[in-house]
Amino acid sequence: MSSTTFNLIDEPWIKVLNGSGEVEEVSLRRLFHSAAQYRQLSGELPTMDFAILRILLAILYRSFGEELRVDPIGYWKQMWELKSLDTESVDEYLDTWHHRFALCDSERPFLQSANLRTPSGEWKDLSVIIPDSPGEDAMFTRSDPSEPVSLAEGARWLIHANSWDCSGIKPGQCDDPRVKNGKGYPMGIGWCGWLGGTTVVGGTLLETLLLNLVADRVPDPDDLPLWEEDPVPSGPRSIIREPGQVALFTWPQRRIRLHTEDNTVTGALVCNGDPVDYTAQLQNETMTSFRYSEPQSKKAKRTIYMPRALNRGQNMWRGLETLLPHPDPSMVVGVNKSKVRRFIPPRTVEWVGKLTNSVLPPSYRIVLDVVSIEYGTQNAVVDSILHDSLRLSSELAAADAHELQGLVLSAVERATQVGREYTNLAGNLAVAAGGTPESQRTHANAEYFSHIDPMFRTWLTGISAQCDPDRERAEWAASLRKLAFRLAENLVVNAGENAWTGREHDGRIYTAPLVHARFMAAVNKILPGEERNNTPTPDNPTNEATHD
Repeated sequence: MSSTTFNLIDEPWIKVLNGSGEVEEVSLRRLFHSAAQYRQLSGELPTMDFAILRILLAILYRSFGEELRVDPIGYWKQMWELKSLDTESVDEYLDTWHHRFALCDSERPFLQSANLRTPSGEWKDLSVIIPDSPGEDAMFTRSDPSEPVSLAEGARWLIHANSWDCSGIKPGQCDDPRVKNGKGYPMGIGWCGWLGGTTVVGGTLLETLLLNLVADRVPDPDDLPLWEEDPVPSGPRSIIREPGQVALFTWPQRRIRLHTEDNTVTGALVCNGDPVDYTAQLQNETMTSFRYSEPQSKKAKRTIYMPRALNRGQNMWRGLETLLPHPDPSMVVGVNKSKVRRFIPPRTVEWVGKLTNSVLPPSYRIVLDVVSIEYGTQNAVVDSILHDSLRLSSELAAADAHELQGLVLSAVERATQVGREYTNLAGNLAVAAGGTPESQRTHANAEYFSHIDPMFRTWLTGISAQCDPDRERAEWAASLRKLAFRLAENLVVNAGENAWTGREHDGRIYTAPLVHARFMAAVNKILPGEERNNTPTPDNPTNEATHD
């Protein structure tokens, strides 16, 4: 084993981006003291940054708990305006729990089970905690998992595995009655694997820490991070408290032990730990949006919300409705025939909305950063990391920003509707040419959103309480119309001669001019009030002069 305990409070291990744009490693104490000097966390993966941020927030909640309970807004505002955390309280907390942050301690190693072992006594290579190493679970080649990593990097991957580990059969540890035939059978992915992990990013790391510190909902005094609990056994804990907000930040769904030699991490064990009820964390989890789950609600005979993860192939802005506290949210019929909200935004976003126009300066810009992991077969492998972000005015997060939110969500809906019509046009042109529409529709959908994505992001950054909603709405409609018509014209021009001749299919006539005219009419209906000179209609497709 290592000759050093490598205490995370004192040793540099967290990767941050400094003011010069360079990545450096810092200790916990230095990070909290100098957070205003750093731009952001900058670990190997965005999922790692999210997991480490939750460790930092757990420390702050525990350091500031008493002050936040007395005067949440005033205490938070003071740190924001001073551009400094209350480092005296942080230092007091770190000093109190200093002994529990030793990565290589023989009795109480940080986030690990000191006595974790298997009957064979074998250690696994580092691919069990580094998902992008070569091997069965590989996303891409990073390094040889038989090669050791530094203690600093090992600490980062330990935190990542504790939060995001995939499911599947694990080694059967000693002292665990759940083990059968030497195997620990699947108990689900790590808690963060369910999330669309949402971070509100500010201009500095200090601002990011404060923006994600939901001060008006202070955790209970007995809501503890793992390092304040009794040492974690190798098997299940005899008493498992129901998780709270802070407990979820470090929830030990895995038993992990790092193997260290010569001050490096050379291997690891990852075994089953404590399960978490993923259907019952709406009141505890602050860093994800939630969606109403009809299957889970029917099963439980009560309203159940599940975390909403990112979807592969769908730009994050298309799901803005799930991230903003809209005053007129989408509703669905619940299990008791009463209407319930379809989505619930992250509490961190709601918190920022409460700060708007009172603590935060006018038109303060934030970045909403969302990350998810897409798991493979039976959630037993990591397939890919999904990551997206949006820059927007914090005013959009305010609960009373009715007009502003309506403007943005209407723009999203219009873009989606036009995209649907463009996809239909591609499919209809394929039918007119005598082919099948599926592949053309898929390609057209990807093409359309690849063009609209940068347009929407640029437009969104200009939306604030100071803008003219009518003008912004008209400008967006004009840009959307121009793009849609240009892309549609390219489709028609390249449809081929057979599409112009056309054919009858399922009782309808399909020709390039006719399906194009139908598309133009549909766009006109979605974007009313625009100039439509020489715009064809299904009844008068001869205005296709530009395609002669």
